[in-house]
Amino acid sequence: MALEKVALVTGVSSGIGRATANLLADRGFRVFGTTRSPGQATERLGIVELVRLDVRDAESVSSASEPCWIKLGESMHSSTMLVIR
Repeated sequence: MALEKVALVTGVSSGIGRATANLLADRGFRVFGTTRSPGQATERLGIVELVRLDVRDAESVSSASEPCWIKLGESMHSSTMLVIR
């Protein structure tokens, strides 16, 4: 069984985070990207799946990975995840 390559990249709304997310997506990763305002970042991120995260808010930080695991569902058992900050 082939493993799905999954990456969680923070700060994808601009700069290095956005470039990294797009590069990983181009290389076949399923990319979850975090941003404070997911609605404003969609036009620049193609197939990156956006997750709301505000690192200044402890509750936001503690709950940020949950949407990723929910979206992965059953495939999380055959996935490897790379986390990039």
